[in-house]
Formats: sequence, C-alpha cells, structure tokens
Amino acid sequence: MNLYLDRFFAPIQEAFEPANALPGTYSPGLVALSVFIAVIAAIVALSTSARIAAAKSKRARAAWLTAGGGCMGGGIWGMHFVGMLAFSLPCGISYDPLITLISMVPGMLASTVSLLVISRGDRITFRELSIGAVLQGGGIGAMHYAGMAAMRLDALLLYDVYTVALSVLVAVVLAFVSLGILVLLRSVDAFRPLAIPVAAIVMGCSVAGMHYTAMQAALFFPLTNVLGTESTLDPTTMAIVITLLVVCFGAATLAAAFAGRQFETASELRQEIDRRAVLELEARANHARLQAIMDNIDAGIVTINQQGTILHWSPGATATFGYTLEEVLGQNISMIMPAEHSDNHDNYLAHYLQTGERKIIGIGREVTGRRKDGSPVPIDLAISETQLEGKPLYIGVMNDITERKQNHAELVQAREEAEAANKAKSLFLANMSHEIRTPLNPIIGMAHLLLRTNLDRIQSEYARKIHQSGGHLLKIINDILDFSKVEAGELVLEETDFELDEILESISSVVAERSAAKCLELIFEVPTDLPRNFRGDPLRLSQILINLANNAVKFTETGEVCIATKLLEKSETSALLRFSVRDTGIGITDEQLKKLFRSFQQADESTTRKFGGTGLGLAISQRLAGMMGGTVQVESEPGKGTTFWLDLRLELAERSSAKRLSSRDLRGRKVLVVEDNASANHAICEMLKSMSFVVESVDNGPAAIELVRSGAHFDLVFADWRMPEMDGIETIRHLRRENLSGKKTGYVLATAYGRDDVMNAAAEAEIDEILIKPLNPSELFNSALRVLRHDPVEANPKHPSGASNPVPLFLARRRILVVEDNELNRDVALGLLRAFGATPEIAENGAEAVALVESTQYDAILMDIQMPVMDGFTATREIRQRFPDWPVPIVAMTANALSGDRERCLEAGMDDHIAKPIDPDILYSVLHRVLGIEGALSHTLPSQDNDSQTGPGFDLHDSIDVETGLKRVLGDRQEYARMLARFLEGQSSAVHRITEALAAGDTETAEREAHTARSVAGNIGALSLSEAARALETAIREQAGAGDITERLDRFSAELEPILASLEAAELSILPDHQNGTETEATEAGHAALAQLIALLADDDAEAQDVLAEQGAALRPILGGVRFSEVEAAIGRFDFEQAHSICAAVETTSPARQ
Repeated sequence: MNLYLDRFFAPIQEAFEPANALPGTYSPGLVALSVFIAVIAAIVALSTSARIAAAKSKRARAAWLTAGGGCMGGGIWGMHFVGMLAFSLPCGISYDPLITLISMVPGMLASTVSLLVISRGDRITFRELSIGAVLQGGGIGAMHYAGMAAMRLDALLLYDVYTVALSVLVAVVLAFVSLGILVLLRSVDAFRPLAIPVAAIVMGCSVAGMHYTAMQAALFFPLTNVLGTESTLDPTTMAIVITLLVVCFGAATLAAAFAGRQFETASELRQEIDRRAVLELEARANHARLQAIMDNIDAGIVTINQQGTILHWSPGATATFGYTLEEVLGQNISMIMPAEHSDNHDNYLAHYLQTGERKIIGIGREVTGRRKDGSPVPIDLAISETQLEGKPLYIGVMNDITERKQNHAELVQAREEAEAANKAKSLFLANMSHEIRTPLNPIIGMAHLLLRTNLDRIQSEYARKIHQSGGHLLKIINDILDFSKVEAGELVLEETDFELDEILESISSVVAERSAAKCLELIFEVPTDLPRNFRGDPLRLSQILINLANNAVKFTETGEVCIATKLLEKSETSALLRFSVRDTGIGITDEQLKKLFRSFQQADESTTRKFGGTGLGLAISQRLAGMMGGTVQVESEPGKGTTFWLDLRLELAERSSAKRLSSRDLRGRKVLVVEDNASANHAICEMLKSMSFVVESVDNGPAAIELVRSGAHFDLVFADWRMPEMDGIETIRHLRRENLSGKKTGYVLATAYGRDDVMNAAAEAEIDEILIKPLNPSELFNSALRVLRHDPVEANPKHPSGASNPVPLFLARRRILVVEDNELNRDVALGLLRAFGATPEIAENGAEAVALVESTQYDAILMDIQMPVMDGFTATREIRQRFPDWPVPIVAMTANALSGDRERCLEAGMDDHIAKPIDPDILYSVLHRVLGIEGALSHTLPSQDNDSQTGPGFDLHDSIDVETGLKRVLGDRQEYARMLARFLEGQSSAVHRITEALAAGDTETAEREAHTARSVAGNIGALSLSEAARALETAIREQAGAGDITERLDRFSAELEPILASLEAAELSILPDHQNGTETEATEAGHAALAQLIALLADDDAEAQDVLAEQGAALRPILGGVRFSEVEAAIGRFDFEQAHSICAAVETTSPARQ
C-alpha cells in the first residue's frame, strides 16, 4: 500500500500508480551550479562563526549573526530554486511569487540559530552540536518543501512519505557531520586552516543531498483538466528573480559583515579610549606622587640635558646648595661645582657622548660640591641616564654627607683612642706580670729547693704551701700575660712540624699528677689510624688542651677525665681533628654557659671562690683557637659533667701517616684487660684490638680469676692497680697461681701512681712491666713486645710528671763528672746521664778532671783511660791521694774489655769498669750500684720509639748497625745524625794519623788513636770496624812485628773507607747545617736564643720560660729533641741549675763556638 501526501502534506486517499507518474529530467550544468552555490554559501556562513565568537559587542555579534544566517539561508534558497530550474517535466511549470519568497525564511532562521550554537567554539558540547545539526537540517528541509509548495504545474504533485523522511534525515546527518568536522579540526592547530573548507563542502553536500533526495520523493501525475490562469512566475522570470535575490543576499551579507566590522572597530576604539583615560589618570597620579617624593626627600635631585643645562631642581637640592629653582633653571650644572672641576665638566660630557667612556655615570662616588655662598660641601653623588623623545637626560641624586663625615672622623678618633688605651693596658699588664714574675721565680725555686732538704713536718708543710701558692700565683700571672698579648695583637703563632704524641704527652705531664692526687681516672682515646705528624703551633695547641684538661680536673671530684682525639675529615694536605675533654664533674647550667668564654669570669662567683682562677683560661683558649682557624665549643648538664671540644684543621707534615702498630708475631695473641673504669677499659681494649690482639675484658680481679679458673689462657694480662675488692698486684698474684697450663703469661700493671711502695710491691710480685697512666697506643704496643719478648729494647714507662725518664729518676740532682777526650764518646755519655736525670759536667783529660775535683764535689766520675796530658789511671791515683776522706765513686770507661784491664782499673782506685761503646743497660746498672741507690733495680730505660721520632733517614753502609747506634743515644735520630757527622769529621784522617805516629815511633799516640777509633766505631754501630780497631790497638800495645801491625792497619783501613764513603754520600741528609759549610740564619738565631737562655738561667730569671716558649722553634735544632725535652722539663720544675748545665754543655761543644 502506498502512502501519499499532496504538496501541502495532506494525506491522499485516492490510489495512484507510480508507473503513471510524469518522468522528469535534470540539466547537469544547473545541478552543478546549485551545488556550487550551496558550498559557497556554507563557506561564507561558517566563516562568520569565528567572527561571531570573537565579537566584543552585542551589535557586532548581531550583525555578524545576521550576515551569516542570511548568507546560509539565501544559499539554501538559491540552491533549491537553481536545482528546480535544472528539473524539467512534460508539462507547464510556474511559481507562486509569495510562497517563493516566504520559503526562504525557514532556511535563514535555522541557519542563524545553528550559527549561534556553533559560535561557542571549544566550549560546544555534543548536545549543542546535535541541536545545531537538527536545526540546520530541519531548516534545509523546511525551506525545500516550502519552495516545492510554490510550484504551479499542469500535474498533481504527491510525495512518498518515506522518501520525505529520508531526505530530512540526510540533511540532519550531513549537517551534524559538517558541524562536527568544523569543531574537531578547529581544536587541532595543524588542521585548523582546513576546518571551514571541509565543513563547508560537507554542508553544501548536505543541502544538495537533501534537495535531490526530496525530489525523489515528489511524484507528478497528469491532470485531465488544465489548471486555470493565476498569478505565477514562469521559469525564465524565476531565474531572473533568483539571480537578483542572490545578488541582494550577497550585498546584504557584505553589508552585515561591514556593519559587524564597524561595530567591532567602534567597540575597540571605545575600549582604547577608556584604557587611555585610565592610564592618563594613573600617570597623573604617579607624577603627583613622584613630584611629592622629590619635593620632600632630603636628597637633592637634579636633571640636566646633554648640554649640561638644568631642567629640574628639587627642594632637597635647594637645601643642599642654597639656590632656588628660579635661580638655576636654564643654567649650566657647573655652577654647583668647585672651580677646578666646573671648567672641565662640559668637556667630560662631550667626551662621554662621543666615546661612551664612563667615569661617574652609573657608578657613583663621593665628590665635593659648591654652595651658593662658595663653601664646599661633601656629597654622595649617583647619576643615571635615561632617554626622553630620543634625547638623553641625566638625573643626579645628591646626598649631603657632611654629618656622616664628621661622625666617621669621630669614630676613627674614638677607635684610635680605644686601641691606644687597650694597648697601654696590655703593655701595663705585660710589664707588671714581668715585674711580679722576677721576684716570684726565686720564691718558687727556693721553696722547691727547700723542700728537698731535711725539714721537719711543720717546716715541710710551710715550704709546701709557699711553693703551691707561688705556683698558683704564677699560673694567674701567665694567664694575664697571655691575655694581654692576645689583646695587644703581639701573640705570633709558630709554624713548625710536630708530633701529636708529643702534644698528648705534654698534657699528660701537666695533668696526670693532679688527677692522680684526686683519684680521678685519666683516659686518652687516640685511634691508631690517626695521622701523627702535623704542622702548626704545638705550644699553643698544648696550651688550649692543657687549659681544658686542667679545668676538667679542677671541677671533677670523682669519676674520670677523658681526653679524646678524632679525625673528622682528611685531604691530601690537611686533616680536620676534634680534640675533646670530657669529665664527670659538677657541670654547667645554660645560664652559666652564656658567659663562660668571657674574660675574667667563671661560671659564677661561688666557683671562683671555691676553685680559684682568673677566669681567663677559656677566653684565651677560644681566642687562640680562633687565631689557629679553629673553634672551641662546649656542652654540659649540671651534675653529670661537661665536654669541651676543639675543632682544628692542621696541615699534614711530610711524615703524616698513621703508625703501624701491628706485628705479624702478635696477631691473634690473647690478651686479658682487667680495668674497673668502663671508659678506660673500652679505650685499652680498642687500642689492643687495633694491634691484632684477641681481647677479653673484665672489670674486677675476682672476675679475672674466675675466667682463668674456667680454663681460659691468655698470653698477656693488663691489670689496673687501683680497683675495688682486689687491687691489680693481688689480682696478678692470684692469676699466676691459677695458671696451671704451663704456658707462659706476661703481666703488665697499669697505675696512675708512681709511688715507690707501688713499684716495690710490683717488683716483689715479679710483674713484668709497669706502665704509668694515661696510656697511649705506642706504650701499649711496646710493652706487649717487651713482655712477649719480641723487642730487645727495654721498657720506657713515664714518670708521673710526664717526662720520659725512668721511674723513679734515680740520678736526679746527681752531679757527675765525665772525663773523656773524644767529643763523640763524650756526647754519648752526656746524653745518657741526662736521660737518667743527672747533672753532668765534662773534662777533656785527666789533668782537667783533677782540677775540677779540687773545686767541686761530684757524686760520681766516669773516667776514660787513654787520654792526652794525663791518662785515667794517673788521674784516679791523684784524686785518691789528694782526697783520701772523700770516697767519690770512679767508674772507668774504656774500650779494653779484657779481665786484665778491669784489674788495672780496680788497682788504680776505680770502683767499676764500663766497656766502650757504652751500653745504656750496663751504665744504668753500674751507677745504680756504685751510688748505693736503695730499692729494687728497675729494668726500665728511658728511650724513644724510633718510629715516632722525627729526624733524618739513614742509608748507610751495611757494616753499620743503625739500630745499635740508635740505642746508644736512646733512639734520638737527630743526636745519632750529629754523632755520625762527628765520626766522619774525626776519623777521616785516622789512618793517616796512626801511620805517621808509627813512622815517628810514637806507639803511645798510635795506640790511643786506635783505641779512640775502636770506641767511636762501636758508638755508631760499626761493629766490624770496632773489632778491626781493637785488633790494631792490641798489636800496637803488644809491640807486634811491623808486618803484623801493617796487616791489621790495612784491615782497619779497608773497613773504614766504605763507611766514610757512605757517610760522605749521605752528608746532605744527616749533617746539620753548620757541617755543610755555612751556618744558616735559622742556626744563627738558634745560637743567639741559646746564649740568651743560658744568661737567664745563670741568673735564675723566670723570663727563661718565656724565651723557651717563644724561641722553641729555633732552639730545638740546636739542642736536639732529647736535650730540648730535658731543658723544657727542668725549667718547668724550676730546676734552672740542671737546665743551665745542659745548655752550657751544648754551647761549649757546638762547632759554631769553636
């Protein structure tokens, strides 16, 4: 069944056969024209959508919307009727004018609404896009069917309802696609130019597709009766009308577009006018504000042009120069310049404009101006450059700095006066401290000497209090002197190489005795991998640390004081160290910490009264640390203790490497540590573990005994002496009894108390080694080596005072005469005696010895046998005959070790015999016996760890045993180097001297030369050479045949020559400067300082302490490491006599004095 509609869409009930419909045809050209019209209209209409979206006013928007809607609607209408003209039927066709015109309204309205929707741009939604497509498609369909209704023809027009629906659907779908393409392509920058053309083509196809699909829905059936005459348009007229209307639509579109453009231009002009009005208002306001600022600012602001003419003059300029605005406008700026500058100003300005070279513009500086009255005025001038209408302007801001200049001058004067006053104060303090120290020195020294005499208890107590009070007063004076030097800027830091161990030993020497007196545990924590050699000021570093350590001991009643060193960071040339001093004392509150480092203050007044002191120590320490580039800081908790630490960066010295304390033979050996103090226990265990020991520890004697009873065996036991329940000596006795394994165990006692009763008790318990606390890694390691029999060098425990001497100093205050003609042998004997604490004097032959004995009473005499002028046998007989009631011990020193020689010595009146080269152990034993010193013989010798000594290296002939030679001088490398130099100097012509003496028949001289060569060769460790000299000496003494003597002389020469050659080759590395030909300035300064020190010591002048501290770097190479330490220790205990003896001996034997 067919469903038909008439041309007005009224249902038709009558049946028509499609086969009876009239056939229609199309003109291809007009069809193409219709499609072209639709596409062009779509392009124009869619182009207006962007203008609609960008329109800034409603009228412009309405104009653009009207133009777009009219163009699209007119295009649809034009396309339709051009398409209808292309359609032909076998009947007459005309059009109703009114309906034809009305038919264009639906397309225009729908197109307008559609453009309004899609003009939203990126904000359009799918719903809005769909609405726009439906409106556009519906408008196309409405226009088409309205236009069809305007047809008048001799046929019946019916529509197929399904094809009608399809035509509308085609219009809507293609319109949706067109609008969607427009939106999508506009959102992609690359496709934006294609958006309108592609969308327009699809939209044109939408219009054409709907039209030609709808034409398929139209069926034309012939009528039997021809229509009557009515007002219609024939096709030709219709074509003309369409053409005119399209032209009109185009003109209207252009007019609307032009109107839209005009509306937009007018809107933009209004906005620009408004914007400029606002800017003008702001500019006026800014100008008013700027003018107000310039009128009220104190600085003078002047503007000039490139000719130097003044254009603007502020009230500040009037106040500065005195000219009013009217007086300066139009004048040249040079009128406010001094005469010497005003003439050149224009030239400078012209030069700047030509070259661009700036002298003040953009830089600013202080200049002098000229006031109206002609007076000068100092001003701070800053000039900036700007451009106005292409011409440069220069703006100068001038501040009158007269008052500032006056204030600065007053401040400079006040500072100079304050510095002068401070310097005068510091000078006064320094002079006063010196004047007080001068009489105070004999008070302390005489009190010290008085304490060594036989006093009763009350007298001894009085003398002790005088000595103690004098020392306390000296400490206060020293603090004031140091503080005054720091404040006056007169304190100069030293730059010299030093060893960290020396610093720690100096701290120990000062603090150990005081801490032991208060029963405090003094602990040193020093990592074994820490560098040991640094460059800096060791004296001031020691001063800081000793000050901190003394404070820790002073404010600690029970517990411990721990001095630790830690490596924070290390580079190739320096290391950052942290030295910390931790105590368990009274602590410091937060309020007290705030004023802790102030001068002349302590934590509070009560502490000052209770503990004493000036309150300068910490202030000096902080300033010294700052001068050295470090910082001193503190943390504390009241009642729990305080920790001070010094962070200091030090340069690494050439031998700045950590000591290697491990030994292959000690690895894995088991060690037991018995120590009740937890911190000391931990420190000792860590040091031993770093040496490859397997360490166990307990905190009391019974626990150690129980551990051994359980079957544990230890190769070595370190026990503290003072422990609760059971002391260290008793613990070792029990451990020795409990050792049933048969394996040997070594026992070491550690104590902070170097008392004779402790030493005697330890000797009775057969303890292998006694160490004086605080302990360091080197002492522990050397002790382990000695006890476990891995090192032939004897022990070296420290004296409680910290000096490197035996415990006790058994030769202290003993005056011993050394009679020796050979300088090298003499130096060896002097060095050993001083190491034992003796005060030695020298004589170069027997006659000098007899003369000295007549005027001086000696405790002992060391007598060489073979000497010029008077030999040792004769000198001894003379002394015994002249002084029969004075049994002074005389000990022979000779290279002859035969039993007959010993008997000859005893027959001559000598008490004992020591063979050359001198063995320190034998010398120690013999002197201990002949002087009748009570107490067990300590088998410890003062020595210096060769690894820790600074000094030259030795690359000598293989026949020289360097270790043996070093032992003769207790490991002092500098002394050994000097001994080698003297050997080279004295023995270079030994063969020649012996040969000449033999040729002259002077066998006595030849024998003495061979004897001397024998002893000095033994001293340096040339044992095979010493033996060859002994054989030669024996042959000469026994008057062997000439051939035998010549043979032995040749052997002696063969042994001597390579040794001399090796010493000459090593000359630059081992000889002191004066042996190299010329004395350096440093050596000259050292001898001058030594002469000054000797003079002060002879007068018992306390200034000797200052000279030693200030000239330490120059004195150390002259005195040598050992002698310098001896002098330092002697002066520190006010034993100026011994210090003078050591220095005088060095001065007498110095090659520079000969």
